Amino acid sequence: MNVVEKFLEKFNKCIILLSGFEKLNLSEYAKNLADNLSFDLIKFDYPNYDLLNSIVDKSNNGIVIYGLTFENDQLKFKPNIHISLSGSKMLIDNEEIFKIYNENIKKNIINKFKNIKNIEYDNNTYDDIFNLVIDMILRRLYGNKYDEMQKKYIEKETSTTDELSDQSGGKKKRNKTKRVIGTRLLMSRIKL
Repeated sequence: MNVVEKFLEKFNKCIILLSGFEKLNLSEYAKNLADNLSFDLIKFDYPNYDLLNSIVDKSNNGIVIYGLTFENDQLKFKPNIHISLSGSKMLIDNEEIFKIYNENIKKNIINKFKNIKNIEYDNNTYDDIFNLVIDMILRRLYGNKYDEMQKKYIEKETSTTDELSDQSGGKKKRNKTKRVIGTRLLMSRIKL
């Protein structure tokens, strides 16, 4: 059983909101996230909160819901995770949508903002989003124990030495410390 299955077993459902601009490939990030987690995917592109609340209420699985913004006072459910994909005004060429986003984002409870620097889909950005989701799931499952588990599984720091030339032409040694860990690595090591 992986951590996502464990979360669903313990809490019955997992609701992930992804908000932001479609121009930043919001739908593609949401679709890939839903596919990788085996969750349902809901596009929320018009403010029909009654329908959205009804769909979420009937679901007993994981759900990824994506749209420009969500008004928390209109939601009859509590999302487990809300990540907002934000970008600079230069990337978003529709000033009206940018203004709506900035006004409505204040009505949202957001766990994490992810700044998108490029309008092209980026696998590294997707990995960051996925890792944020898994990290939040692990924190919810294990609470304070999660930090201890992370420390336990972080590979020991290894020192390597580089030689650097100083200004006088002599050689100087510099120690480099390397720490390697990622959420996926941590997930593979945790025994459930």
